[in-house]
Amino acid sequence: MKRRGFLMFRNRLALGLIIILLGVGFFLSKMGVFALELRLWWPAILVIIGIAGLFSRRSILWNACLVFLGGFLLLNYHNIIPGNAWNYFWPAALILVGVLIIFGNDRVRVRIHERNSEQNPGQNSSKGQDANDFPDYVVLLGGLDVRNNSQNFKGGRASAVFGGMEVDFSQARMQAEEVNFSASAAFGGIEITVPKDWQVIVTGTPILGGIENRCQSPQQEGSPRFRLNASAICGAVEIKN
Repeated sequence: MKRRGFLMFRNRLALGLIIILLGVGFFLSKMGVFALELRLWWPAILVIIGIAGLFSRRSILWNACLVFLGGFLLLNYHNIIPGNAWNYFWPAALILVGVLIIFGNDRVRVRIHERNSEQNPGQNSSKGQDANDFPDYVVLLGGLDVRNNSQNFKGGRASAVFGGMEVDFSQARMQAEEVNFSASAAFGGIEITVPKDWQVIVTGTPILGGIENRCQSPQQEGSPRFRLNASAICGAVEIKN
C-alpha cells in the first residue's frame, strides 16, 4: 500500500470510529442511560475534529489545541471540574504546551541520531537516517519518517500514540537467522518496509484497528526471518516489502 493509501485508511478508520461513538452515545441516550443534550455535548465536535487531524498528520499544535479546548469545555459543562473551571484553564494550557515541546518531532529525531552517533561514532548520518542495530522509535502527537540501514539488525520496537510513523528497513541486513520486532499503534499508524529477501511472520490482535501483512514471500530458501509482534488499538500497523 502506498503512503497515500495508508493515510486514507487511517482517515477512514478515524471517521468510522467517530461515527460509531456517536451512534453508541445516541443509542444509550434513547435507552435512558444518560441524557445526550446537544447544548452540553457540542464541544465534543472540537475533540473529534482535533483527533481526525492528528490521524491525518496535519498541524500537530492546532489539532492538539482543539482536543484540549473541546475536552476542557466538556469537563466544564458537566461540572467535573470543581469551582470556577476557567481558573484551571491557563495552568492546563501551559502543561499542554510543555508536553508538545517535550514530545515534538524534533526531539524524537534527535534522540534517534544521538543513539546512532553513540553506537556508530565513525558514521555520519543525515536527517531521517539511522543505523541502530536495535532501534526504539517513539512518536507521541507527531510524525516520523526514518530509514534504518543497520548491517547487523537485531530487532527493535516502534510505538505511535496519536501520530504516524514510517520505518524503512529496506537497506538493513540481518546476521542472525531471526529477529523480533514489536510495533504498537494507539490512535495512530505505523508503516514498516523490509527487504524482499526477508521472510515476514506477523502475530498480533487488533482492537478497533487493523494489522496488515502485504509482504510477498521470498523465493530462496534459508531467508532471514523478521518476526513482527503487532498491536493496534484504534490504529493501524502495516508491513510491506
